[in-house]
Amino acid sequence: MQAAPQPNQAPASSFSVPEAYASKGWAKDIKSADDLWKLTDNAQSLIGKRPAGVPLTDSPAEEWEKFYSTTRPEKYDLPKVEGFDEKVLAEFSPIAEKLFSKHGLTQKQAADFYKDYLLLEKEAENNSRLNDDKVYSDLTAKHFGDKASEIETVAQEAIKAFVPEELRGAISDASSNVLVAMQALAANAKAEIDRVKKEYGAEGTLPSGESAPASNIEATRKELAALRLSKDATDPTSPRYKETRAKIEEMSAAVRRALGA
Repeated sequence: MQAAPQPNQAPASSFSVPEAYASKGWAKDIKSADDLWKLTDNAQSLIGKRPAGVPLTDSPAEEWEKFYSTTRPEKYDLPKVEGFDEKVLAEFSPIAEKLFSKHGLTQKQAADFYKDYLLLEKEAENNSRLNDDKVYSDLTAKHFGDKASEIETVAQEAIKAFVPEELRGAISDASSNVLVAMQALAANAKAEIDRVKKEYGAEGTLPSGESAPASNIEATRKELAALRLSKDATDPTSPRYKETRAKIEEMSAAVRRALGA
């Protein structure tokens, strides 16, 4: 049978910090329910308060500038990030530093932001390149089939022969659609030139082998080649398409008659 409590004797306390929280730093001074209530009250009073000295969101620009002057360093020491062209970084870094300074970033904030931004840019660039490579492969396979490699070589030779070196970078930066379109243009132009040479002879002779006046055949060959490659001769929607094709046939017949005479 349990003994009755003696007069003026306080009952034993049943309060204890749960085992899951007993090792927490904030719980070491909690010895009673009263301590717990005090801790909760203090925590509630801190909710929503901002750190001392930090302006409110709608504070005047002057107040924010005063605060930023205490957070920004005199000069940022930005980290080196592998995989980027030094010339590109030399142009980008000063712009980034101006933005960091304007918004009062600390040295650590600026360095972390700078590195993370560049890494995200590199990841986006890699993903874009992979996507472009796939689009390019799909387009060349669709339009050129097993002649894709041959046609790419023809286009590269045409670029080397006719495009100034300082402009070639623009071609390498072009989209897959533009690159494939240029390859198709180069391949079709070469095929048309080869056809004209075969028809009229590359050395001023008719397909039959008969000789022709070099000056006339050369001039006509160049004129017909240019005319055959013109938009009016290759685009059926051109208002001068029929007229141009008729002129080509007429010139071809005239040349054949003249050279055969």
